[in-house]
Amino acid sequence: MIKDKKKLILSLLIDVLIFVLCLLSFRIAGTKYIFVYGALLIGLNALYFINEDVRRKILLLYFQTIVIIVVSIFTALFLPNATILLPISVIFIFSLYLLVVSKKANTVFNFIIKYRYLIALAIFVICVCFQVHGSSVSWYEVAMGTGNPYDNELFGAARAIRTDEFNVQLPYYFSQYYNDYQQISYQMSISGQDMILGYNAPVINLLLIGKPFTWGYILFGNAYGLSWYWMSKLLLGMLVYFEVSKILTKNNLISFFGMFYVVFSPAMQWWFCPHMYDVFFWGAALLAIGYHFFIGDEKWKKVLTTVLAIQAFICFIIALFPSLQVSVGLMAVAILIATLVRDRKEISFNKVDIVRVIIVAVVVCLAVGSYLIPALDEIMKTSSTVYPGSRASLGGDRNFIDLFSNLMCYLTPFKDSSFTDNCAVSTFNHFGVFCIMLYPFLFFNKRIKDRKDLIVGGTFFVVLLIQIEFMLFGFPEWLAKITLFSYINRMNLAYGLTASLFTIWTINFLVKNRESIQKPLFAILILVYSLLNYVALREEYFTYMPSIYYIVAIALLIFAMWMFVIKKYSFSATVLSALIFVSGMTVNPVSIGIEAISNQEVNPTLEQIRQEDQDATWIAVDSFYNQNFLLANGIKAINAVNFYPDFEKWELIDENHEYSDVYNRYAHIIITLTDQPTTMDNSTAPDMVNLNLNVQDIKKWNVDYIMSTVDYSNLLDQQNIEYTEVFVDSNNYNRIYKIEEEK
Repeated sequence: MIKDKKKLILSLLIDVLIFVLCLLSFRIAGTKYIFVYGALLIGLNALYFINEDVRRKILLLYFQTIVIIVVSIFTALFLPNATILLPISVIFIFSLYLLVVSKKANTVFNFIIKYRYLIALAIFVICVCFQVHGSSVSWYEVAMGTGNPYDNELFGAARAIRTDEFNVQLPYYFSQYYNDYQQISYQMSISGQDMILGYNAPVINLLLIGKPFTWGYILFGNAYGLSWYWMSKLLLGMLVYFEVSKILTKNNLISFFGMFYVVFSPAMQWWFCPHMYDVFFWGAALLAIGYHFFIGDEKWKKVLTTVLAIQAFICFIIALFPSLQVSVGLMAVAILIATLVRDRKEISFNKVDIVRVIIVAVVVCLAVGSYLIPALDEIMKTSSTVYPGSRASLGGDRNFIDLFSNLMCYLTPFKDSSFTDNCAVSTFNHFGVFCIMLYPFLFFNKRIKDRKDLIVGGTFFVVLLIQIEFMLFGFPEWLAKITLFSYINRMNLAYGLTASLFTIWTINFLVKNRESIQKPLFAILILVYSLLNYVALREEYFTYMPSIYYIVAIALLIFAMWMFVIKKYSFSATVLSALIFVSGMTVNPVSIGIEAISNQEVNPTLEQIRQEDQDATWIAVDSFYNQNFLLANGIKAINAVNFYPDFEKWELIDENHEYSDVYNRYAHIIITLTDQPTTMDNSTAPDMVNLNLNVQDIKKWNVDYIMSTVDYSNLLDQQNIEYTEVFVDSNNYNRIYKIEEEK
């Protein structure tokens, strides 16, 4: 009893100390939830006397509660629209206590796993009905000069850096509504653009069977289609990576952790749209479907995996991003073979299954061939551009730091990178280097009896070594071409995905062989790994945050690793879950609707003009955003982003092809009107054409309307251009000129 009293007094003192620190630290935030957190911490002591099981878990509950509180308050303070996290965290902590007291944690978890597909479907339906998505479309509030980008977010912030998503892909997808979902669109060019090349926009053709993310656009229009796109990618991604983790580990709990570990890695979330996530998703889908294609003899599974294999192959091929497809595809094939070799006794394959393989091959070839053959000219235009062009890579262009998870990623959702953009520094969460160092010791450990699983780990080990060789040292040209590595210029991301899956496999292998863990060896490897991680940091990283930040981040990783070694798995999982949340789950906003595009002051005018003359030709000038905003609203804006050069358009103002290298590229087209001769350059960025357009040349493009952020009335008057100013917004920020026909 005395011992219990001492523990009670100690826990009460800890409660009071934490509560006082919270009040002192966050008094400036003025959040009422700090009192609720204090009450929860104090109330935690009451659980001590409920039963002996809770008494044994009290330290873990303390630790988890403190981590949740710290993460919640930090996020609420430094991320816009994040205060909603405070009541959610209170509910989460209370639920955690309830599960421990009721001893129902395993029951609830098993229920979630058993009915995961139905649960995901229910979440999907609810989110689509309320038009929930993660797009940064709200940034158009800033672009249009009408407000801040956080008005329509439930949680988090729209990101200006995600222009590929909200300023290119989204307008392309939205414009298809007004193009009747045809493959060729004239909404952004004179000679037309292939919309499948255009970020796989929704197109009604045979390939549609392999593009489930875009079905919502065709079925329900743009607002619901955007939600369908985001929620289907996210939820299906989680389900697929659960299956991949389950194939690697055959452990539900580790697989459940694994799906969050991969899907909410910074790289996955910062590159969620458009191409890269698709490659990661469909590569994993091919691995999971391929495994179940050969394992098991249930007839319904054979039919289902045949259909899904067709879909996955089509989607993976038409992602049209070879710089990732080659590396991810080869990794997926290697791991698929390794898992099938490991589980060869479970393989069920007979003569009838050969027919399934033939069906998949024929349907995929027909579907993909029906697109690739007619689109060959457009594909050649893309590959022959100056940028991005047909880039051949020999590797050797990465640094030692690229072998580790970027420690900056824990803060980039809250503080932008000081030396490059947040997307470029994003990585996967993984312990790849540690797993590589550890694997030989596992392989030669005679105490490990179940050695067939080492086949999978060995395959990861070899694949990672090949990837590292290519990243750091490069391949000779002949070898790069033979292996298709010459197409790869994103090996660091493929390496990150491979290292993440290897980390999940290693965690499971150590859990299964926990008695074989040698603590001194692990302590040495953890120390070496930590020192290598810190030494690998480059000078520019310290312009982002001081060295103490990286020391603390590495210390957290050391703590998580050591807790795992001493078999305190819940402590390790708590720290890693917190890092996953702050680095990945806070990247994209949780938004509702598309009011930033559909409810601007200019929209009624645009709709009226579109109804009266939907074939009218527009340009937007002195803006990076307006031309794509017009495109998203069904306007034919011929200087919206072009995926490959519209030579017919350019030759009208460049008859002598003086600037062919300037516009022969994937291009954002930024126009400034002038009375000087037309000139253009790429001085701002390789994917941007800065066009100084002589105002008389608008006639060569048959421009009917000009949307501008600058008052050009004097210039138009001086150049005797007949026009009518049909719109000026209340902020005098945007205006529209109608160019009248010459009399």
